[in-house]
Amino acid sequence: MPQLPSANKHKAGSDQDVAFKRLFHRMPIASMLAEAATSRVVDVNPAFQELFGWLPENIIDQLSSEFP
Repeated sequence: MPQLPSANKHKAGSDQDVAFKRLFHRMPIASMLAEAATSRVVDVNPAFQELFGWLPENIIDQLSSEFP
């Protein structure tokens, strides 16, 4: 699974972050972003929502290991 770049590598809101988020949300492949250290879900894209039928507000901040 893709992971968000560490905040200490470059400032949040950088052009790279904006471009990545735009690409992530436009991808036709269901994808979920989780923190490497904690497995906590950071974001899901619309394809993920469509495939699984789960709303982002019900998934974000949950541990990826908690999903069936």
